[in-house]
Amino acid sequence: MTTAPRAAVAALAPYLTAETTIPGFENPIQLGSNELGFPPSPKAVAAIEATAGEGPTYAESDHVALRAALAGRHGLDADHILCGSGSMEIIVQLAQCYLESGRTLLMSQYGYRFPMTQAEVTGADVVLAPERDLTMDVDAMLAAVTPETVMVFAVNPNNPTGTVLPFSEIRRLRVGLPDDVMLVLDSAYGEFVTDPGYETGEALVDEGTNTVVLRTFSKVYGLAALRVGWAYAPDDVVATIAKMRPLGSIPTQALAGATAAVDDPDHTTWARDNVIGLRERFFATLRQFGLEPVPSQTSFILVHVPDHLGIGSEALYQEVKARGILLRRVTNFGLNNHIRISIGSPDGMAALTEALTDILGYAPACPAQLQSAPELAI
Repeated sequence: MTTAPRAAVAALAPYLTAETTIPGFENPIQLGSNELGFPPSPKAVAAIEATAGEGPTYAESDHVALRAALAGRHGLDADHILCGSGSMEIIVQLAQCYLESGRTLLMSQYGYRFPMTQAEVTGADVVLAPERDLTMDVDAMLAAVTPETVMVFAVNPNNPTGTVLPFSEIRRLRVGLPDDVMLVLDSAYGEFVTDPGYETGEALVDEGTNTVVLRTFSKVYGLAALRVGWAYAPDDVVATIAKMRPLGSIPTQALAGATAAVDDPDHTTWARDNVIGLRERFFATLRQFGLEPVPSQTSFILVHVPDHLGIGSEALYQEVKARGILLRRVTNFGLNNHIRISIGSPDGMAALTEALTDILGYAPACPAQLQSAPELAI
């Protein structure tokens, strides 16, 4: 006899993650997890190493140094910053604090699926508003609001589509929502946006609106293994989460590494510029293959596999995997003819180009452009 889980949990489908291993390949090239393809800040590495001997003591739970560093770097109020073991922990906390049976979470059709899972765990309903051209549609989002809606989760730029809305549209969404509906704005990929009309959204919090902005160290900072995320939120949200957040969920080494990374803006700019440059070059390469990449403002590209190539997205995925490279399926979004490709290291992208050449039988004009990245000059 076993203890049955709550009905809402029992009904959940398993949360889909990227594959990590390939039989026969000791170190497969991982281009399915949106990890940074470049090394993290040397200052962050040094800070992690310097705190390696602090294992016997609990980590500092108020994250004072990290919050101060973030506030100084971004011009924010440290009292409105809360940190967690990745932004995923903060998403879990928001769901636990604000969602329950009888309440509704509203999301965009192809929005990041983890918040949906957490809403379903609480017994809340989830409504998906239709998108336009794989991009969040503010009018559709506003039209989907009901009296039961208590939270709207917007990912900008979006995962897995890579598309982005200008800040004017995000502001229009916030203005159109009832004041008591929380807008959670996930800006995890904000550093990779080149659209001049884009903002990560912290201004909405400073203006006193019911908005929470999520950020992460797992993308441009290249510290995914540390699991550090943060949010900028109103006083009442910070106080509410403080009632139930676990103490010491961010280890001392992770806090030290993240704080040092914030204080190394030259390295962050270097990583950002390299990813953007490689993204644009690889986008052009994909089109030369006859694939149909979606214009991206993130560290990945969603790719449509058209019928005329004579190979489906799953078959292409498997062919690439057979050559030691992992991509990401997106069938759980209903994007059955698409694959998501992370922008990895220059060598990784060159290897994928070689694999696609072998599979599709066409060599792009300048694959060598993917094999080099400028050195960091500091």
